[in-house]
Formats: sequence, C-alpha cells, structure tokens
Amino acid sequence: MYDAREAVEGDFDLVYSSIGVLCWLPDIAAWARVVASLLRPGGRVLLRDDHPMFMTIGEDVSEGLRIEQPYFERELPMTWDDAVTYVEAPEDAPEIAHGVNHQWNHSIGEILTAVLSAGLVLDSFEETPFSAWTPWPELMVQDGPGSRLHEDPDRVPMQFVLTAHRPA
Repeated sequence: MYDAREAVEGDFDLVYSSIGVLCWLPDIAAWARVVASLLRPGGRVLLRDDHPMFMTIGEDVSEGLRIEQPYFERELPMTWDDAVTYVEAPEDAPEIAHGVNHQWNHSIGEILTAVLSAGLVLDSFEETPFSAWTPWPELMVQDGPGSRLHEDPDRVPMQFVLTAHRPA
C-alpha cells in the first residue's frame, strides 16, 4: 500500500478504503500521504472502517464488554498466532500453517490528524453504532445496515465513515 503511488499512473477522483484496512498498517500518516498523492485536485477519499474504540474490546464478553486492547497507536503491534481465520471456511479447509498476524489500532485523533497533515480537507466524519460483522453473537442483533449491540447500542461506536478531498 505504501508503494501505491509508484505502482499506478495518473490521479484519481476517488480513493476508497474499506473495513479492516487501517489495522494492518503500522504508519497511518504514511497511508494518508499516499492517499493524498493518488487524488487529483478536487478528488475525494472515502474511508469506512471499524471504530478504534470497538477494536479495544476483548473477544471474551461472557462478563460484559471489557477494554483489553490499546486505543492509541503503538510502535509495536498487537500480535496473534491463530490457526483459524475470521473468514468462514469449509469444515475440511486446511489449517493455517502460518497464523501470526500483526495489527495496530489507530485512534480517531491519529486518523484525523494524518488526513489533515497530508493536506486533505475534511468534509464529513460520522460514527455509527453498527458493525458490518458480528464478533459477539450473544450480545448483538442484526439490524438494518449491520449488527448492533442489543442492549444500549449507543454505548460503543462500532464503525466510522470519513470523507475528505484534495484542495483544487
């Protein structure tokens, strides 16, 4: 991703980053600079991703929602070694041989600062109580655009949508 400007020619009207992109990137400021470099003057970026607060909550919710992961970006990643994937796979799918993965959480402030520091102009920012996925089936219900907590859904932001543009 950091080499995208060298991999493509021209400028673009739209750069879209979808759910689950930012957590794989250690340097959010570099991401924003690359996005800005890909846009033509007046071009827009649309970022929809999991909210960093949502990503702080642990997997075991048997005793309720608990913050277990860092909210702010850290130099060293959070690292897991899993023999399974979050993607639904057939029962006879082979076990994952190399399951180590590294992730970084980037706070809302860090994301906004990266976008603005890259020279982009913020057009909108919205936080939502909905998630595109259901990490805690026992606590969530399907509702409209995604899943939400079935009790007090407004207590945790699940996703955010950011739009910005490159000045003309």
